[in-house]
Amino acid sequence: MNILITGATGFVGKNLCSKLIHEGHNITILTRNKNNHNKMAKQNITLVEWVNPESDIPPKEAFKDIDAVINLMGENLSEKRWSKSQKEKIFNSRVHGTKNLIKGIEDHCEKPLDSFISASAIGHYIVNQAETLTEDSPKGEGFLADVCDEWEKASQTLTKAKRVIKIRIGVVIGDDGGILKRLRPIFNLGLGGPIGSGNHVMSWIHIDDLSDLFIEALKREDFEGVINGVSPYPVTNKEFSKSLGKVLRRPVIFPVPPLALKVAFGEMSSIMLDSQKIVSQKLNDLNFTFNFPKIEQALQNACQRNKQTLKQK
Repeated sequence: MNILITGATGFVGKNLCSKLIHEGHNITILTRNKNNHNKMAKQNITLVEWVNPESDIPPKEAFKDIDAVINLMGENLSEKRWSKSQKEKIFNSRVHGTKNLIKGIEDHCEKPLDSFISASAIGHYIVNQAETLTEDSPKGEGFLADVCDEWEKASQTLTKAKRVIKIRIGVVIGDDGGILKRLRPIFNLGLGGPIGSGNHVMSWIHIDDLSDLFIEALKREDFEGVINGVSPYPVTNKEFSKSLGKVLRRPVIFPVPPLALKVAFGEMSSIMLDSQKIVSQKLNDLNFTFNFPKIEQALQNACQRNKQTLKQK
């Protein structure tokens, strides 16, 4: 299959591309700067430069013989404090970038795509509710919910695709990025612990399971619409912290005051403080198989892979 991918150089994108290449697919990557990623160019990978996704449509050459598109583009949510300008980057990179990608597909694809698969996030849902949320649960309020909603609406305007799939991704557990990249050094020093009471719930997914979900969505015609990209077993922050401490063989005795996070990160701290107990009813109905359904085995795998990577350097 010939697959066009945006956001391929990010944490999720790199893992997904590796799996797709292993399966024998041909990948075209849209990137702002080809020179920064020349080492990614291999026999099955073509790089096409798209300098201004927020204002321009992609070059026509990117769409030649494309069967499917995977859209992972978006400014990192936790890279910087959410100033007014940073919020604009987060919104524009997702919403306007996706709108321009859609226009490029409509203008330049010679045939309808088999599938258009776009990332979204569980930030779409209401927060701090006791009940378990599924794909049918209502939209929340606030900046993240509004961004996710507009992001998904942009995808839904596509007419030149047989299927449109929107994957609302939870907290991603992996060896070279995401939440572990930030927390592992703290826990390794023995300074890790739950946030406040640790009772707020986090809905998560191992990066390999997430990549497998995207690949299944490419292959299976019964994958369509909104799908929650989360493990079937959400955990409290206390359970997560305890499991990470166990995997790293470090004590977990220093709770982090929520106020400290609010002072340090401002509005962005909501990502770490809000509670969302989310599962995927659709993946259950579709009989999707998770390789890492439980948090301890997911953390064990991710941390072990990180050790192996460090040894190879």
